[in-house]
Amino acid sequence: MKKTLSVCLALLMLLSCFAVPTTAFAAAPKKPTVSSVSAGAAAFTVKWKKVSGVTGYQVQYSTSSKFTSKTSKTATAKKDKTTAKTVSGLRSKTKYYVRVRTYKTSGKKKKYSSWSSAKSVTTKAVSYTHLRAHQTCADLVC
Repeated sequence: MKKTLSVCLALLMLLSCFAVPTTAFAAAPKKPTVSSVSAGAAAFTVKWKKVSGVTGYQVQYSTSSKFTSKTSKTATAKKDKTTAKTVSGLRSKTKYYVRVRTYKTSGKKKKYSSWSSAKSVTTKAVSYTHLRAHQTCADLVC
């Protein structure tokens, strides 16, 4: 009986060495589709179609269509139900390229989808229409 038990335990240990974790074959989340990008004053808003089963979204924007590391920045939408993100504090009258991807968190690891196709948007000029009729920009120390 003891010999049979020890053989079974040895066999079990041997088989566990070849076991493949289930996360190794976890599929990447589905990539989103950008539905629109609208320009604002030194800002833009990107909207995408919701993807089920994801943890959140990343929005990458760049002044280069190649999305080089020097010209790109990434903003994160951490909620799965989010379908839009506004990015502000940009240069006015500048062309930006925008793309979105999904991610899914498992423990401390994130699995990313591929990026959506990029769309371009040109930010609008900042207007000073918020000034009252009798004020000038010098009055407000612009």
